[in-house]
Parts: sequence; structure tokens; C-alpha cells
Amino acid sequence: MKDWLRDYSPVTTCQQEFTINDFEIGRPLGKGRFGNVYLAWLRESKFIVALKVLFKSHIEKNAMEHQLHPNILCLYKYFHDHKQVYLILDSPYSGSKPIPSECCPPFLS
Repeated sequence: MKDWLRDYSPVTTCQQEFTINDFEIGRPLGKGRFGNVYLAWLRESKFIVALKVLFKSHIEKNAMEHQLHPNILCLYKYFHDHKQVYLILDSPYSGSKPIPSECCPPFLS
């Protein structure tokens, strides 16, 4: 994603604190040792992101607090609840790669 686009995205320019209720969650994009990644979009703006959901207990148990690497996908923001940390990441489909039809949010179908 171009830097200027990231700088002006609805996620990075928004001053509000996000919660899971601000997102529609689509299909899983991947699973990892500490959590899962989902295709998601903001309910209000329909801005598409990848939402990585990490379990706090796994992060703390494995001493990973300082080893999260935000550059795998561009990290916009994060939020958390009592059990999980949510990373709002650049969609892996932003750019020249089209979103596969089976992954499409309803508003793009």
C-alpha cells in the first residue's frame, strides 16, 4: 500500500478507539500459533482490512510482548479486550491483487 494512502485511510485518520463491534468479520485468511487473521471491513466506511486476533494469554505465556512484528502487513492501529489483542492490518488484497469472489464482502459482490 502506498504511504500516502495509509496516511489517509479511514483507520489511521480516525481518532476513535475501535472495538470488535466496529467491524464486519469475513472469512479466515490464515491461522497461526498465537491467533487467526480474518478479512474484515469497517461497518461505517466499508474500508477493507485484515484483522489479526491474538490471544493475550498466549502472548504473555510465550514472552512475545516485544516480539510482534508489524511489518508483515502494514499495521494501522490496534485495540484489545480482556482476552484478546486485535491488530488492524492492511488488507492483503489492497493493490493489484483482486479479492477472490469467495472472500468478497457482501457490498462488493
